[in-house]
Amino acid sequence: AMFGWEKQGKFGTSSAEDVVAHFDANFADTVSIVTGANTGLGLEAARVIGKNGGTVVMACRTPARCELGKSKIEAEVKAGGGTLQCMEMDLGSLASVDKFVTAFLATGLKLKYLVNNAGIMALPTYQTTEEGVEKQWGVNHLGHFRLTTGLMDKLKAALRDVALQDRKSVV
Repeated sequence: AMFGWEKQGKFGTSSAEDVVAHFDANFADTVSIVTGANTGLGLEAARVIGKNGGTVVMACRTPARCELGKSKIEAEVKAGGGTLQCMEMDLGSLASVDKFVTAFLATGLKLKYLVNNAGIMALPTYQTTEEGVEKQWGVNHLGHFRLTTGLMDKLKAALRDVALQDRKSVV
């Protein structure tokens, strides 16, 4: 039932803001990475997380398009106490994903949320990634898998922090 909300049920016609409000999500002082954050659902996720006080790293293939998306939501995000940062990453290149992970880890930011949003579909011709893998599979699955595993220690640390906070609130 939880994963069917986008088509039916309580959240059938909800906005991202409605979902955040319903779950009383607090993004203040958190860091999120959103892939494909320059348009569509990725841009909306970045806007809502940022508007609710979060720092959002917008991971996009094309820096100029990332900056354009950022400019569309930046005033609203700043008003809500959040910040936006563009970082280049092409999910069709595992080397680019690795470079992104290294650059992100070097920032020292404490990652709490990872939104694997970017994707491609129905390419008009057969194409491959830099590694020679069919492009849709490479971008939508392998690129995000490499990103997630590269950030796994940061994500686990965020879970440990939540567990420690929960323990402290019980004591």
